[in-house]
Amino acid sequence: MSVNPFEILEQKIDNLALLIMTKSAAPVEEEDKMLNLEEAAAYLGMVQQTIRRNIRKIPHRKRHGRLFFFKSELVQYVKNGK
Repeated sequence: MSVNPFEILEQKIDNLALLIMTKSAAPVEEEDKMLNLEEAAAYLGMVQQTIRRNIRKIPHRKRHGRLFFFKSELVQYVKNGK
């Protein structure tokens, strides 16, 4: 009984596609998660107004007028005591 090389190739492609889909659907590391202002305030235990007032000291990104924060940077900010 001969093995069809195209069937083997098709199986390998299917396996590769499945592997790629599972890797790309992997959850974002909790420390690398991006937070909006409301989430960052809750995470730091502050009110949003306090964060806005001290925004120059707190690591953040601004996109289209909205503020975003990375958890890992907020943790480092608190650890450094800045």
